[in-house]
This record gives sequence, structure tokens and C-alpha cells, in this order.
Amino acid sequence: MKPTKIKEYYDEESDTKWYVIKSGEEEEYYEISPGYNIELDKSGSIIGIEIMNYSKQLVANYSTRSKNINIIPYEVGESMVKYLSSRNTAIL
Repeated sequence: MKPTKIKEYYDEESDTKWYVIKSGEEEEYYEISPGYNIELDKSGSIIGIEIMNYSKQLVANYSTRSKNINIIPYEVGESMVKYLSSRNTAIL
């Protein structure tokens, strides 16, 4: 299986970062932790991850102000794995 190339987008005005896993229209989302959402298409497939208040999340979690660090806190990653496991879903 060919690995998925994840695209990243950051909107400075809203301080939101998106990791787009595959293109598609967002039908719904699941909040895995405050400020962290998994975006789903109409078939329930994961199309992206949204991190709101991105720079504040980094400062709170890692004491850094860089918007170029691609880190998801352990607790959020753990919540994501539990969610994916409950749906028998994989990102890649």
C-alpha cells in the first residue's frame, strides 16, 4: 500500500492548523480533545485533523512559539488512536 501524503495548512488569522489526509468535503467532525478535531467525510472516512488555537496549544504544551513544529500532544494522540480503533479505521 502506498503511504498517504499529508498536506499541512495554517491560517494565521484564526490560528488554526489543518493536516489534510485526503481531499473531500467535511460532513462531520469528532473532537478528540479540546481544540483537536478529526474531520470525516460523508462515508465516515477521516479526511483531516484540525488544531484550533494552534500557537497557544504549542505554547501550553511545549513552551515554544514556533508554528513550524508538527507535534500532537501524547494525550491527543492517545485519544485519536482510541477513536480510530473504535471505528476499525486507520489513517494510512
